[in-house]
Amino acid sequence: MKTKFKKGEYVVYDNVGVCQIVDITSMKFTYQSSEKMYYILSPEAKKESRVYVPVDNEKKVERMRYVMTEEELNQVIADAGSVCVEWTNDKAQRAQRFKEILAQKNQRHLIQLANCIHQKRNEMQAKGKRLSSTDEHFLKEAERFVDDEFSFSLKLDRKEVATYIRDRMEMCV
Repeated sequence: MKTKFKKGEYVVYDNVGVCQIVDITSMKFTYQSSEKMYYILSPEAKKESRVYVPVDNEKKVERMRYVMTEEELNQVIADAGSVCVEWTNDKAQRAQRFKEILAQKNQRHLIQLANCIHQKRNEMQAKGKRLSSTDEHFLKEAERFVDDEFSFSLKLDRKEVATYIRDRMEMCV
């Protein structure tokens, strides 16, 4: 069976993050009547874990994409510029919009979301206030997705990713 990805390649898979395809094999789980082909993924963050993605399940395979190159990531930063996601004071609407952005896993939008929340945090701190725990959660999730791929592709420590992005964004202004 022809597959989109090959053994040994690195992909980003849904909420899991960067994974290596350690095998593509036919397997039968107890709940299945026959064998199916699976991509077996090993998450970089938890190498001892395995994620099984059915090769013939288009919806699940669509959630896999190749890890971006340094050039592609720098273009994402340039495209994101200093643009922010629009902030709305309605917490429910804001949470819905932020969930949609996180679900898409679009690096440019994730960077814009993180920028927006950072700016709001700075505004609130200047007034002696704090972000809501929900907004902090969205920030943490956006940064996790960005840091995961950027640190892997650029061979940076996760703690260096924010500085790398900020420096590149300043170069674009």
